Amino acid sequence: IVDLPKGGEQIVAALGVLAAGAAYVPMAPTQPQVRRERIASVVTPTAILTDEPDRWTDENVLEFATARTAPAVDPVAVPTDALAY
Repeated sequence: IVDLPKGGEQIVAALGVLAAGAAYVPMAPTQPQVRRERIASVVTPTAILTDEPDRWTDENVLEFATARTAPAVDPVAVPTDALAY
């Protein structure tokens, strides 16, 4: 479940989920809590990506702000004679 307001962050999250080979369920943060819980019970999500983790009681909640500040992976040095083209 991608529980983020409409905007750039939601697009980035959706593309990241799709790039990982997973499916996502977009959910508006303005939806009533009962509806959100019903959707979550039907889709049984592996993870919930949100900017407000206090809205969820599931243990698989990932806070978007924390994911955004994760350390970057060091780029791989590729010698100029080993190019793929």
